[in-house]
Amino acid sequence: MEKIRYFLKEGLRSIWINRMMSAASIITLGVCLIMLGTTILTSLNINKFITELESKDQIMVYLNNNISQDGIDQAGNAIKAISNVSDSKFLTKDEIFAQAKQTLGSEDILLTGINSSAFDCAYQVKIRDLSKYSQTVTDLSKISGVKLVQQDGGLANVLYKIRRVVSIAGFWLFIIMAVISLFIISNTIKLAMYNRKREINIMKFVGATDWFIRWPFIIEGILIGFVASAAALLVQWYVYTRLISGFIKVLNITTPLDYSGIVYLIAPGFLISGMLVGALGSAMSLHKYLKV
Repeated sequence: MEKIRYFLKEGLRSIWINRMMSAASIITLGVCLIMLGTTILTSLNINKFITELESKDQIMVYLNNNISQDGIDQAGNAIKAISNVSDSKFLTKDEIFAQAKQTLGSEDILLTGINSSAFDCAYQVKIRDLSKYSQTVTDLSKISGVKLVQQDGGLANVLYKIRRVVSIAGFWLFIIMAVISLFIISNTIKLAMYNRKREINIMKFVGATDWFIRWPFIIEGILIGFVASAAALLVQWYVYTRLISGFIKVLNITTPLDYSGIVYLIAPGFLISGMLVGALGSAMSLHKYLKV
């Protein structure tokens, strides 16, 4: 316990002595973690919206007007055989006609003189995975007896592209900022070790082991990482609840995920990443000054 107290005391003392560099390390690492968290939270909300679309999204598969009952049954079986189709419902010409009248509402006068025989029967198809939307439409179009596949995969494709861009950009921003954080933390530790070079040399001469000398500086890096993680978690809460959630609510496309329900995923990631980067930044700068 005495050793642990000593290591913590020395780590805290070093942070205070080099407080400007320590503050720079904390801010840089904190920004890095906030960008990572924002990327994860944005992707999770996009995934939620895509899942909601998948449960609601329907494709209308219209059949040839003069198709026989056998042709309808065969087309229905072929539709069900497609792996990405989760459900299908057959709609008669009368049901399609009724839907058209309902859609037109007060403008149904446009259907005057037209009866259900002018419409095509259809299958209402639900799909499992929006990422396979285009391929599913192609497969449906190839079924014998199919006249037209009414589809609108534009929103799904846009969402997948946005998610991909956000994920890739977030990943590389995190890598770049993590490297910058390692560099700053490493220099902070180097400065602390340079200021204590004489003390380190004396400790070496009286028999102190390398690890006994290392631990205060490693703990300094871990403490920097911990403070940066805790600060980033608070800022992330504000950014998400006030900005990201607010923006999603304004768009009115889905209900944003509750931060309290996902913080248990974000907090451990922040703490582990921050403390690991801090420890690595410290370890990178120790070897040179332990040579006597």
